[in-house]
Amino acid sequence: MAIRKTDIQKYSSQILELLEREKIKSLRDLQNRLGDSFLTPEGQIFLDAIPFSTLTVHILKYVIPSRVTPIEVRLNPTYGHSDIIIKSGEEITDYHPTYSEFSSDLSGNIVQDKRIDLSSNRDSNGDLSFDRLVEELRKLSKIK
Repeated sequence: MAIRKTDIQKYSSQILELLEREKIKSLRDLQNRLGDSFLTPEGQIFLDAIPFSTLTVHILKYVIPSRVTPIEVRLNPTYGHSDIIIKSGEEITDYHPTYSEFSSDLSGNIVQDKRIDLSSNRDSNGDLSFDRLVEELRKLSKIK
């Protein structure tokens, strides 16, 4: 079954609620919670990190068991940006379709992404702040 915009609204709202409830407002806050997972009405939100050769990417992903990962946020502290990756059967405004052998699934969901610059968005400790990321998630929670 294809994921609709109304689903993306719901899932992004649940991510926002989690960030607020758990007081995750910066990269440092996320790093302190790596490995944690949180149950949602439809699935789970996971906080993880993936090491690459020269950097580590921090991941926040919403996973629906036996379906898909409709929203994944990849934070790259080395380069100061975040990629928000959406899987949906509908086109999401300002998100770009990804074309590869993994760009769609059997349900008709298309991988779409958007890069958010976080490099100039720092908190009082100089850590990457999630203000712009939260702003983008709020936009997703209200998409039409």
